[in-house]
Amino acid sequence: MSFPTFIAKREQGFALVTVLLILMVLTLLGIMATNNTTTELRIAGNDKVHKQTFYQADGGTELAERLVFENTICSQVKNGFSNSGLANPLMSRIVVFDQTFADTNPADPTVTDTNREFAFFPEGFDVANPDDSPHTNFLTSHTVGLNPGSGMQMVSGYEGLGVGATSATHRKYTIVSQHHGLVNSQTTLAVQWRLDNFPITSAAVSDCKY
Repeated sequence: MSFPTFIAKREQGFALVTVLLILMVLTLLGIMATNNTTTELRIAGNDKVHKQTFYQADGGTELAERLVFENTICSQVKNGFSNSGLANPLMSRIVVFDQTFADTNPADPTVTDTNREFAFFPEGFDVANPDDSPHTNFLTSHTVGLNPGSGMQMVSGYEGLGVGATSATHRKYTIVSQHHGLVNSQTTLAVQWRLDNFPITSAAVSDCKY
């Protein structure tokens, strides 16, 4: 007697392969999503640091305008600011490197850690390594111009005493502010600021506060 022969098709491993393929695809998708999230976090972090550095440099121009005004007064009635250098700061976080910076123009207009007239350290500084902390450097230059309605003879006051008046003139300052922030970020801005000569020429010794 002969019996029919049955050929068994074993497919038990097919489901395992399918599951492994699905897991591999999901793993790759997860890795891609993680990398994308990491990149976006870095972009957001860099954008935050950039904005902080920019606004520090921008806000520094307001401080610089005030210091330029104070220095023009002190340079007129005295020999500029009394304090200068890292060991003798003007204030706890403001260091002046040129006592009469408002009256002079720098030979090199590029502001750096080694070419600056004064600096602001928002978090304080170590005298030995001051530039290791966030800080803002400043450099100023100026030109002299006539006020509307004044004559050329008014400028002759700059030729010496007794030649003419200078109250009809003004100084136009270019203030360069450079902030060094976190993770080596850096922003440099330049603004122009006009100052009439009248408050300078009419200043008294008591008007010099520094």
